[in-house]
Amino acid sequence: MIAPGTTGTQAPSDHELIAAAFHKADAICPFGPSFFLGHLARFVRDQCPDPGERLPVVRLFLTDGEVLDLCHIIGIASRWVMLAVRDPGGPHDRMSVDLVPFELIRRVQISIQPAEGASIGFAQAHPPAVITPESLVRDAMTPPSVGASPTGPSATPVP
Repeated sequence: MIAPGTTGTQAPSDHELIAAAFHKADAICPFGPSFFLGHLARFVRDQCPDPGERLPVVRLFLTDGEVLDLCHIIGIASRWVMLAVRDPGGPHDRMSVDLVPFELIRRVQISIQPAEGASIGFAQAHPPAVITPESLVRDAMTPPSVGASPTGPSATPVP
């Protein structure tokens, strides 16, 4: 029996609401929430990475000309990302927290640190993959298993 004043349909869960908001942001911003949760998932953490991890250097180029040197991703909302960034005018360990609307991100530069055997993850022996916004959102909303390293979004290999 349906309670009086209800439609009989269940309200969307928090998970569904977040997924819908992320999908909307991804549709209008190439560097939306799924980009950060999928491609830069190893940077989503509570503190700066240990230099021994040899993560790539990531720089975000904003539409106003500012360049942010990413340390780590603190949090992601449907319209902006909260970043810990290195202070360009201070010592290497000096940080600030920037809340950046996705619309301001014009370009992302990922470069490897000079080290033997370091790579960003591009493999020429494998064909490129077609990455859909739906697969990015699905992968972003699927919690990683304990001890597993993020592998990026699901994709369909190009024939």
